[in-house]
Amino acid sequence: MRKATALALGLACAAGSACAETSGVSPNGFTVTHAVVVAAEPEQVWQAITQLPRWWKPTHSWSGQSSNMSLDAQAGGCWCERWGNGASAVHGRVLLALPGSALRLQAWLGPLREMPVAGVLTFGTAKRDGETRLRVTYRVAGGAEAGLDKLATPVDEVIGEQVKRLKLFIETGKPEWGADIARCAPRHGWLFARPLQTLSALRLSIRRCSPPARRARFLCTWSSCRRRFRAWS
Repeated sequence: MRKATALALGLACAAGSACAETSGVSPNGFTVTHAVVVAAEPEQVWQAITQLPRWWKPTHSWSGQSSNMSLDAQAGGCWCERWGNGASAVHGRVLLALPGSALRLQAWLGPLREMPVAGVLTFGTAKRDGETRLRVTYRVAGGAEAGLDKLATPVDEVIGEQVKRLKLFIETGKPEWGADIARCAPRHGWLFARPLQTLSALRLSIRRCSPPARRARFLCTWSSCRRRFRAWS
């Protein structure tokens, strides 16, 4: 438990930044790490993590619909997927659950599901220097014949994509920008091409294009918008 807590607290990104690293790459394995600052409390981050079917990208599922997934966030719990006429699959098993702090699963993602390898996926969150940090680590190991060094880059890309979706889900309640934002893009494309230089204009664009129900969600202060768009740019 002490090690898990240290992992959740040891989020090393500098304030306001996003970090990504792939280390220990060899035919026997690799480690992928993504860390971001999120505009939420650790307890809110934990709750969002456990709602995995709402932010996991559907293309990275068996059925093509993440809504068919479920996550039982307690030791021994299943990250499962069920669809069609009795079809089902296990994506992972929960090894450790520390509400508001860490969730660790033994997980087999993508092509790793067909290989004799082991993968451990860990979500850690904690408050540091007045900011909430989220760190996601995926450690994979197996025999040299698995050639895991060739999979390090694509796995890193998938984990990075999921972390971006999780961060957006935590901060806005949705894992993707809404359709109203996409509709604004053709009329205000220059805003999206240079987000850091045009954030005040982007706020005005969103004010004009978003329906009232979403306006409050996307309008934010200059500092929080700048931090959010730096992570996505």
